[in-house]
Amino acid sequence: MENGKWETISWEDADNYLFNCLGFKVCKLSDIEAFPSNVFYTYCKIDGWEEKSDFDILMEIGVPIDTSVILYAITDVSYARNIGLFKINPSDIMDFWDYYYHAFNECFFNGDTILILPDEKKLFYFQHDGYTMKVNLPLREGI
Repeated sequence: MENGKWETISWEDADNYLFNCLGFKVCKLSDIEAFPSNVFYTYCKIDGWEEKSDFDILMEIGVPIDTSVILYAITDVSYARNIGLFKINPSDIMDFWDYYYHAFNECFFNGDTILILPDEKKLFYFQHDGYTMKVNLPLREGI
């Protein structure tokens, strides 16, 4: 699924692209809630997240919207449909969200969502109950 603005990356290809950034294989992210608590440098809850737009949630999480930084996203759809990761140029994020909503019949921040910014060496995690966590990358110890 590629359209010039975003594309999907297989799990295997994601490991090739992101292993050095993450410090581990992408598949380990499926168990992110089991990571040691000391790896998260920010932890908070977005109250009323169900009523917020995807853009509002992205801003509250603190993801920088810089058009020169590529964003990799893993959602529940990534796992349920074995799609892999979404590779998105942030300048196209609004169009991507529109596509995502119509293709999968749900908002982007509907379940667990992981955002990886390799150039920034950051990982942002949105948990399905509205909790958010931020991680500095790479992680090598204790994962």
